Amino acid sequence: MPLLAPNRRLFLLAASAVTMSACATATAQTTETGLDGYWEGALENVVGAGVAPPPTSFPPVRLFIYRDTVRVFMNDGGSVEEVKPGTFSIRREGPNAVITSIQSDPGNRIGTSWVETWTFVVTLGDADTLIVNYVRIVNNTSLPAGRDEARFSQMRTGQLRRIYPADV
Repeated sequence: MPLLAPNRRLFLLAASAVTMSACATATAQTTETGLDGYWEGALENVVGAGVAPPPTSFPPVRLFIYRDTVRVFMNDGGSVEEVKPGTFSIRREGPNAVITSIQSDPGNRIGTSWVETWTFVVTLGDADTLIVNYVRIVNNTSLPAGRDEARFSQMRTGQLRRIYPADV
């Protein structure tokens, strides 16, 4: 096997390094750890059949994801408050995840008051962008089905940007 000229060897080494770096970057963006961190942004209302009229405002959302831990915050008037502390779980697969909280009225037996589910379905757009679809469904089981507030859903969608701990 002939030896390569020094310039050709240097070129191949440089090309290999660039290719390996690009592959490592792509892999890092698609692994589960790429989801870890703080994400923040506004979600826009979705309207359609079966979806309740949206509230006039929905504060910006902040998600904190780290391994099997997820926390959800809302920025309401400059004050960032955790929503449903300790109730969210996460199921991850590569760059995608489903983040869910299901709660019922703690003061009543299940099925006699209300049950509420929040779900965030997310995927990495790139290293600093999280594509998000949010669904909220509420069933006020103690109210007659014909009342507007008895059973309803809300939907929102958007992109959250990665923020860094110094900005939190």
